[in-house]
Amino acid sequence: MPNESAMTIETDGRKVWRNKQGQRHRLDGPAIEYANGIKHWYQNSQRHRLDGPAIEDADGTKYWYQKDQLHRTDGPAIEHANGTKHWYQKGKLHRRDEPAIEDADGSKYWYIKGKRRYAAVCFREGQTTKKQYVETYAQAYEMMCENLRNEICSWVEELK
Repeated sequence: MPNESAMTIETDGRKVWRNKQGQRHRLDGPAIEYANGIKHWYQNSQRHRLDGPAIEDADGTKYWYQKDQLHRTDGPAIEHANGTKHWYQKGKLHRRDEPAIEDADGSKYWYIKGKRRYAAVCFREGQTTKKQYVETYAQAYEMMCENLRNEICSWVEELK
């Protein structure tokens, strides 16, 4: 069978499953099981699991991977044991309409396709309406454009 894996026990006590090509690989469970309880799922040496987290740390932190990239569409791709959550899609911090990072201390950070949206930090549920947030973001964007325009004009004057 092409998906066969053989298990070996390493000198540090971890169990590792590898396919015939020597790649970390297992379809019916984690490909690496550490003595301290940490588990890693791999397919063809890529962190990958469709039905749960691909890494489960001993402290309870969980990481969802698909094709060796942090990725999850139905929740955060990283759930830290302390409550901090990170949303990733295709290896990039990403979440539309909600923060992509929710820290355990209550801090929230917005990212879309890996790019931070700074103005979004002014939106706090219960303190700001979505309409106010959009207006604030639009004002911040206009200010940034105006500042950049002025800076470019000053550079042009310096070059004359």
